[in-house]
Amino acid sequence: MITMQEIFNEIHENGGLTPSRKVREIAERFPEKIAFRNKEFGIWHQITYEEFWNQAQYVGHALKFYGVGVKDKVAVHSENRPEWIIADIGIQAVKSITVGLYPTNPSPEVKYLLGHSESKVLFAEDQEQVDKVLEVIDHLPELLKIVYFESRGITRYENEKLISWDDFIEIGKKEYENNRDFVVDIQNGINSEDTAIMIYTSGTTGPPKGSMLTHGNLEWVATQIPELSFTTGVDNPQYLSYLPLCHVFGRLVDLIIGIHTMGTINFAESIDTVQTDLAEVQPSVFPAVPRILERMHAGALVKMKDASKLKQILFSAASKLGDITARRRLEIGEEDFIARITNFFAQLLGFRALRKKLGLDLPIFYLSITDLASSDTLYKVQDKYHKANLEALTHQSGNWEAVSNYYSSLLDLQKTHQKIDAKAIVSQDPSLSLNLVNEAANQFGFEIGSLLETSDKEIVALKFEKM
Repeated sequence: MITMQEIFNEIHENGGLTPSRKVREIAERFPEKIAFRNKEFGIWHQITYEEFWNQAQYVGHALKFYGVGVKDKVAVHSENRPEWIIADIGIQAVKSITVGLYPTNPSPEVKYLLGHSESKVLFAEDQEQVDKVLEVIDHLPELLKIVYFESRGITRYENEKLISWDDFIEIGKKEYENNRDFVVDIQNGINSEDTAIMIYTSGTTGPPKGSMLTHGNLEWVATQIPELSFTTGVDNPQYLSYLPLCHVFGRLVDLIIGIHTMGTINFAESIDTVQTDLAEVQPSVFPAVPRILERMHAGALVKMKDASKLKQILFSAASKLGDITARRRLEIGEEDFIARITNFFAQLLGFRALRKKLGLDLPIFYLSITDLASSDTLYKVQDKYHKANLEALTHQSGNWEAVSNYYSSLLDLQKTHQKIDAKAIVSQDPSLSLNLVNEAANQFGFEIGSLLETSDKEIVALKFEKM
């Protein structure tokens, strides 16, 4: 089996591939490699990369059967599951465009997103999502077919546009037998400037807007994986998929990093079982949002209240040592000798056992993203990194080496709670400009509103943490 260093060497030599081409490559080289593990009723089921690629081809063939062509949009409205990514890869492989919807999108938003994107086919998870689209189906003349993953409660529905995932795949399989090269031939014609996916904004300041990401964009991001060093020294990495795949962060971890590192993507049963699944999977990389970390923290504190006196003392001591470690690493650097000593004793006294119970015993990297969306909150870079990092992010045209440096130095991005606007940032550092601040923010790919037009808009900041 290939090692992670060999994978990195191949990426350095050949560059990254658009996801569908990477899946095809792995399927041809390592057909028995496990691509997915999903848990149903407490039992884990496995799908190999060969099965993954075959089903993705069936999706491509079935889409053609129903009249979906190049540049047509196909939507997915589901929680994370293997079918989500299989459909995504199949859509991209035939040069169609994937549109992701949040599982929580209500019917009016489904109507807007499907109508605005002019989606031809919708992959819907279950009865709940099917009901949402059927409620507005008369307003969606472009929608040709609704493919549902779970049939419970839907089998008695009478609508000619409905078809089950199994029947859809069966149609694709029959079409595949008639022309085995169809998907590969189209895939070979993918150009870097072709649109691969559309990701809609949240629409907090108006109707959601579709951001179009090209195959070249995905290829370039994949090329940076060795520089990000998420999985250095970890062969056969394990990932836990629970972040919404319709969001760019979930897509980055599962679709690009997970596949390019030839990892196994484990699907949580639901957002409510993430902590239980974490303990079972023990992933190599754990991408997190504050809500998950806060839930873990609150759960640990609650359990400590019922623990023995000795455990409470050890936990309290470990927490104090952990605080000292974090402060010194932020102020001095990760290589600080005293921080190493305090961290050693913090782990020994309680954190090592706690990490194992939380399912964080194996991860070599923890990645957390948060937004600071209140109008009186702004992110500020510490003085010694301020100008250098903003310029690196702006002028190196998205050089992710700069972002990697953030990880290795604990980012040195600190929050302040002052009523301060973008113009105030510039006034604090004459070498900066509003354009520079704006572009630096955009390098991270988050929305900051009309920063150049008004000074009192909310600024959404991106924060990474290495633990």
